[in-house]
Amino acid sequence: MACLPALRPEMSWNDSVSWALLTFSKTLPEKRTSSIGAPVSRTSALRDLRTARFADIYERWTSGQISQAHAAHLLEVSERTFQRYVVRYRETGLRGLEDRRTTNPRRAPDEEVAALLALYEERYMGWSIRKFYRAYTDSHGGTRSYTCVKNRLHESGLVTPRRSTRSTPEGRGRRPAEGRLLHQASCVYQWLPKQTWELVALVDDASDRVHAGLFVESETIWCRFRTIYETIVAKGLFDAIHVDAALRNSDDCRETGRFPDAMRKLQISVLPSCGLKARSRYRRSFRILREALPQQLADTGIQSAREANEFLRSYWEEFNRFVAIEPERSRSAFQPLCPTLEAATAAILGVHENPVVATANGAGYPGEQKRQSG
Repeated sequence: MACLPALRPEMSWNDSVSWALLTFSKTLPEKRTSSIGAPVSRTSALRDLRTARFADIYERWTSGQISQAHAAHLLEVSERTFQRYVVRYRETGLRGLEDRRTTNPRRAPDEEVAALLALYEERYMGWSIRKFYRAYTDSHGGTRSYTCVKNRLHESGLVTPRRSTRSTPEGRGRRPAEGRLLHQASCVYQWLPKQTWELVALVDDASDRVHAGLFVESETIWCRFRTIYETIVAKGLFDAIHVDAALRNSDDCRETGRFPDAMRKLQISVLPSCGLKARSRYRRSFRILREALPQQLADTGIQSAREANEFLRSYWEEFNRFVAIEPERSRSAFQPLCPTLEAATAAILGVHENPVVATANGAGYPGEQKRQSG
């Protein structure tokens, strides 16, 4: 406990607390921390002040300087409560003045919190809380809630809380069922140390589910067609698609370009815009991918885009299980393909029956290789 001087007799409890905090704020450490590294709460500091205040008042009361009523008034308690404090103080000393209210039995003990913080600091430093919580529960058998883990990491200072200052964007809400609208966007990022690739992915507007994704060194119309083809084969034809500005402003997306022509043949509408809310939703999926995917790739020892694309085939199911939400309607709007339509779709999008041949960027797309060789 900090050493406090004798307080003035005429001060009430609230006045004494304010006076003590103002007077000794410069003498106390700039940031008080507990044994587990978490900052001491204001309640703990006020409890120390109350204990020091009572000891001073008790000495003056026993010496006859003030009456019992005056002592209770200075502590802002009743005389009966002051008598209880006196009995407890005489029996056990200052420990008798501690708060006797029972704590929450589900509260994590200090030892468990210390082990949690040590685990993050030693093995998962720099990971997002969402990603760390998955490792904490799946790999280490953790039983605490996500909110509990998040609050302990924030209190310890190991993770800085991120506060959004932007207002909620206005625009169209989610589509009611999967397959109504898909967003195709790309993201350039350093997914591995000293290796920057572009991730092209197809995200469902209704559930934030990623249906297909592909790593490339340089984006082309063919990698866009590749993710569309994989989605159609796996799920079926969808109603509409929205593409980001990278493709929308290119020659391939003009009215007579290859992309609108292919979508017209497949009877898929191309939306020029989707609203701020929709853009913020699929950008959220890419933000989570930037936080989680590089660590997953590093843990598996992947070194090339070819290996990363093979990893993505099994990764999307795990990612969607954690990120995707349930759509408003359980019935999907995807229309399954028959073998005849599947062959026609492959021809429209430039996908052939021969196996995928890896290109220089590791993406692997036969239509692009045939076009370049011709």
